[in-house]
Amino acid sequence: MYQDSLFRYAVDVAVFLSSQFLRLLEQNECSFSIELSPVHKLTLQLYPQDVF
Repeated sequence: MYQDSLFRYAVDVAVFLSSQFLRLLEQNECSFSIELSPVHKLTLQLYPQDVF
């Protein structure tokens, strides 16, 4: 039961990250941060040469 809900949470995070990533590609932003919770903060640095 716990693993199932953890898997669903991981899928939700992956979908959220990919939608944020695509939106940022449209806006040509290079960095963004996502706060999943006050403790865990995920920051991704994106550079055009990494994407294209």
